[in-house]
Amino acid sequence: MSLDPELREALARAPDDFRILLQLCDKAPVEQSPDVLELLSTRLATPPASDSLRLIELRLYAWTLERFERFRRGLPTLTATSLKDTEFLFARDAVLNLAEAAAAHVARKPKDIGALVMHGEALAALGRLHDAQAQFARLAGVEHVSASGSVDLDPQFHASLDSVDPTKDLPISTVNHTGVIGPRAIFVAGDGVYFNQFAPALLESLAHEDVSIAIHLMDCPADTIDALAPEYYVSSERTGLTGERAREHYHAVRFVRLLQFMRQNPRTAVWFIDMDSTFAGPPARLFDLLAGTDLAVHFHAARLEIRNKISAHMLGIAPTDAARRFVHRVAAYIHVMYQSRRLSWGTDQVALYAVLARFPDAITYAPAGTETGLIRSMKGG
Repeated sequence: MSLDPELREALARAPDDFRILLQLCDKAPVEQSPDVLELLSTRLATPPASDSLRLIELRLYAWTLERFERFRRGLPTLTATSLKDTEFLFARDAVLNLAEAAAAHVARKPKDIGALVMHGEALAALGRLHDAQAQFARLAGVEHVSASGSVDLDPQFHASLDSVDPTKDLPISTVNHTGVIGPRAIFVAGDGVYFNQFAPALLESLAHEDVSIAIHLMDCPADTIDALAPEYYVSSERTGLTGERAREHYHAVRFVRLLQFMRQNPRTAVWFIDMDSTFAGPPARLFDLLAGTDLAVHFHAARLEIRNKISAHMLGIAPTDAARRFVHRVAAYIHVMYQSRRLSWGTDQVALYAVLARFPDAITYAPAGTETGLIRSMKGG
């Protein structure tokens, strides 16, 4: 086999160490998928060291097979073209095996969080959202479940989001500069430390582009805000949060601030971008994706995790009623999780997927994965 020899040796010494197994499978390029599948098949043919390890092996097998089948057919292995394309299209039997094994495990150990999550994710990967919701609903009152605890695919819950005020009980957001906002805008948000570390390079990459810039700052020093150019739209808030709670707030509540900006500028097409990004080309290419559609979405292929089916690092929003309603629901979803203390890192991407999956009206979208090379992460992601 051509898999990483050091990791294979480490796995031989500690065959029940799931962390080594995960690293070995994740590190292998897609061209080595047959070797990974052979390794996993051998393990699956023997009695498992534990039920939990067997679920991990089944999960890795389904993911590797789906990725390889996409590769073999000449399809992208990282990006998907639609919500349907985020489902597992070629490894359905393997995903079904995972779902059945997870269900059996949950029947024996009803409070096993990992098995509940895997069962729900497997069912969602098969397009069985109603059945998946039954599993995720059991996590709603459990603490420390990560973003999986914020998954809600109940159609009635989503219908209720239209009447939710996403700004209620959140820190007050102040508009510091109204700026000069044209028909196209880039919106970014982050805390003061993040802004000082990354925003100068982002703003420099947009310095000569015909696009407006909107910035929302959280827990940022007043002198930094005052020093920003008056042509920028700038809003800010003070959260009083620290540590992980601040991080969770920053990454998710920025969608509420996006909604507020859109309400103030209803005729502006917006691209929501991570602050730690730079542009490697003209942003006009992004706005071209919005021609004749409501949204431009970066879908991920061959991902079982609900939190990783849609990326929050780039989202295009056209000035249409459907797009505004979508963003309202995303912001409202995040607000509900905020109020119920179910906000975790990754909830923003959970909200994007869940809202789009349960959106009741006709909404059109273009895949944004074709332009991922236009936006470069300064964190190397």
